[in-house]
Amino acid sequence: MHYCFDYWMKRNFSTIEWCRYADDGLAHCKTEAQALYLLDKIRERFTECGIELHEDKTKIVYCRDQLRTGKAENYEFDFLGFRFRTRQARNLKDNRRFNTFSPAPSPIALKQIRHVIKYRWRLQSWIHYSLDDIARAFNPMIQGWINYYSKFNRSYFVPIIKYINDRLRIWFQKKFPKLRGKKGRTIKLIQRIIKAKPRLFAHWRWIPMY
Repeated sequence: MHYCFDYWMKRNFSTIEWCRYADDGLAHCKTEAQALYLLDKIRERFTECGIELHEDKTKIVYCRDQLRTGKAENYEFDFLGFRFRTRQARNLKDNRRFNTFSPAPSPIALKQIRHVIKYRWRLQSWIHYSLDDIARAFNPMIQGWINYYSKFNRSYFVPIIKYINDRLRIWFQKKFPKLRGKKGRTIKLIQRIIKAKPRLFAHWRWIPMY
């Protein structure tokens, strides 16, 4: 891809901003006509290199915001775990809301993270370990997610924090028979632990609450 796409873009379309990671990439065009022309040329280039575009993932997206209010077929796209689309933001000076085109953790990425937490961590099989053991085992992964997904619109990642706490609650109830069927009591126990050890888990350091 370095020769087929990167060098080719630099040589032939030096005024267009673009980025690529592995087989995924995007280019920022100023008009729909420019985007259509570039897409046509990319198809020609890939054909020369014996490469096929992934048609389901290849599309022209209109980055609609406060100033760009036109109509188009596509208004959003996913890239590297983030969904880029029109979102509301707030002006810190006058507190007014306005539309911006910005990224946030994508629903697909968040679903995959929940799948990892539930089926790969399998906390139900850790009942013979301590809470400290669990923290040591999974903190690097939790911290990595926080570092990556909290950079933009971090509120979209908060449900993952709550989901981790829910899985920990289930672990408590499996480990300690007296807590089984007592969700409220277990939550209060976790809240006390968070207050006593707010840095035990990476996500507690970020949001110290259940």
